[in-house]
Amino acid sequence: MNKTIVRMQLLTVLSAGLFASVCAHGQAISKWSTAGGNWSAAANWSPSGVPGATATALFTNTGAATTPGTVDNIVDAGFVGAIGNIQYSDTNNGTSGFYHTTQIASGNTLTIATNLTVGTLSDAGSVCQVYAAVIGSQATLLMTNPSANLVVNQASASSGTHLATLNLTNLDNFVANIGRIQIGVANGVNRAEGMAAATRAAQLSVRGHFPHPYYWAGFEVVGAP
Repeated sequence: MNKTIVRMQLLTVLSAGLFASVCAHGQAISKWSTAGGNWSAAANWSPSGVPGATATALFTNTGAATTPGTVDNIVDAGFVGAIGNIQYSDTNNGTSGFYHTTQIASGNTLTIATNLTVGTLSDAGSVCQVYAAVIGSQATLLMTNPSANLVVNQASASSGTHLATLNLTNLDNFVANIGRIQIGVANGVNRAEGMAAATRAAQLSVRGHFPHPYYWAGFEVVGAP
């Protein structure tokens, strides 16, 4: 049975009005560089070397699968189990497809010390789509930093089909004690920001599916400004 636990320390509003950086200044970036393989293999990363607990694991078009759902990287038992940040920034533009699916080995836990990001965090065009999935039977994805951010967000100043997707359907456990969730199609590009805008966006999203005020009128801003 899939289990998702998300505890928010600040504000639990799903909106494009919250922005988060990928990693803190000075942190090392390890780029996935092969089509398939284990996280514990140094040669699968660029620069060569297994990323440490403060590094950012970056997944771009390099080494990505050409079909969604195809596992291209495995968090195996040989990996230490902790990473500083993860960013998926593979791009699909309507003519070519790049997809990353991370598999956590059965019985293992992958701990993200800070942020999990799906998106380029820059304007990559109006048709850019970023896709990522994390799967694992009897496996756990864990975020335990109350200042961390979960970002599923592809920016563009132009209207179009730009989109970011994070699929956790086939992951048994996702536990997050974090600061912010950002789900949307823009990271502040041509969008209102702030608590009021985030709350309004959440209201409109729910209202589109459930028009009666019973479902959407009760939204409140809770937590630190």
